[in-house]
Amino acid sequence: MSGSNIEIFNPERNHNRYGAPNQIIKIKNDDGVNICILKIGTDAFTMIDERFIEQILELSWHSMTIGYASHTVTKKSDDKYEFNKKTVFLHEFIIKYCAKIDNPNNYETIDHINRCKVDNRIQNLRYANQSMQNFNIHRVRDHSKVHEDLTKIGIFYYPTYISYAEYDKRFVIEKHPQLIKMNKRQLNGTRKGNIIEKYYDVLNKAISLTNEAGPNHEPDKSILTLQQYSTHYPEYHLANRWIGSECFRLDYKQDYNEVFEIQKRLIENNMNIATKFTNIDDEKSDKNTIIYNADIVYQDDTFTLKKSMIPKYVSFAKETKTRGCKFIYEKREDGTRTLKALSSGSKKLSVKDKYEEMIKALEAISFIYQ
Repeated sequence: MSGSNIEIFNPERNHNRYGAPNQIIKIKNDDGVNICILKIGTDAFTMIDERFIEQILELSWHSMTIGYASHTVTKKSDDKYEFNKKTVFLHEFIIKYCAKIDNPNNYETIDHINRCKVDNRIQNLRYANQSMQNFNIHRVRDHSKVHEDLTKIGIFYYPTYISYAEYDKRFVIEKHPQLIKMNKRQLNGTRKGNIIEKYYDVLNKAISLTNEAGPNHEPDKSILTLQQYSTHYPEYHLANRWIGSECFRLDYKQDYNEVFEIQKRLIENNMNIATKFTNIDDEKSDKNTIIYNADIVYQDDTFTLKKSMIPKYVSFAKETKTRGCKFIYEKREDGTRTLKALSSGSKKLSVKDKYEEMIKALEAISFIYQ
């Protein structure tokens, strides 16, 4: 490799159990980038610290299908290190037995900070509990078909933890670290409103849920940001050039709460956008252009019904196949539920007439009208 100094070290071994022994490759280029790679078998590689080479090569390492390197404990290795188990992972061996870093909080796992399993340098390892692991896991965003009205405002995927439950016609939050802490399976969004209102509701709930988690459950400060990856890229790039494949991959994880906030602002900044879910004509554009306004419940040529116009305990039931829209009074008090139709459900009456009918009905029972 042009501009690079490469040193390959093949350790001696007293057996031929494996066709390709562990091998050390030291690479240094003219820019001062210095890396040490442990080759495992014929086609697996992991990055390690040069100062731990001697200890690491004392053991035989194998590549697992899940991406980790492991050692099958022998009587000799167990006598020396007292593993007291059948298998030890390379990242566990490095942090516990090479670097000998204490675990004062007794965390049960070891985390790769930048989520690259084959970067086993000590700077990329930390002790972690399950909550920390959940925050740092690379979750696949939900790229299932996003509703066309959301794509119109620039939302093209559902972020981490949020998905749409088609059977329930609402958004849900699942597997959020705070929900796990609360022993809850999921948090449901509202069924009321159109798709944008439903999505706006679940985003607010997701933000609130993350805020409830508190600073102790936020991603650790040592997790790398996109800007900090620039310090690792030269090393990964050099390693991948030598290997001839993208073995060392950068996996930037955008903070999911940041995504919640960004998408929430998209909705708030685009309240007047094209959507088929309302009947609000844009006076400044063509009459066929439809815009979205979160405060509008219904609008036609003669009447506009806003949320602020609907009294307490009154709801507006939208039109169905069998009946027209209507106003309903519902109140629960002392375990008693009061339910009463305040307007006709006829499809022949206008919403304006039904609204006036509802107001008169409330005046007739003024003791419940607040």
